[in-house]
Amino acid sequence: MNKYSPTGESFLTMANQLSDELTNISVIKNYQSAQNKLNADAWAMELLRKLSAARKELSQKQFSGTFTQDSLNDYSNIQKDVEKNQTILEYSQTQHEAVQFLKNVNIEISQLIGIDFSSLIKRSNTC
Repeated sequence: MNKYSPTGESFLTMANQLSDELTNISVIKNYQSAQNKLNADAWAMELLRKLSAARKELSQKQFSGTFTQDSLNDYSNIQKDVEKNQTILEYSQTQHEAVQFLKNVNIEISQLIGIDFSSLIKRSNTC
């Protein structure tokens, strides 16, 4: 067995080391902190729940042909409240930064190993 085989112990050790290193990066720490803050903010979570429910209701009304301007206005008002909520804004911004950072990590790894690293991850998740 090759020491860099996906099933080899060295591969798993390296993957765990990478995971540990990534969780210590400030961008990831900021995201995790913002996620914890969001989960602890009952009002922010309620706004997100309301937005999700309003989005679902709006979609159902569009599908059933009962869509009205009032339906859109209700959804828009909830969306505006979500967009003004500082906790949600911070979470969204840190999430965007973390995703961008991880995309760049993926590009670097892919260039080092000569294949699209993310395609290996997606494939392994479907097994």
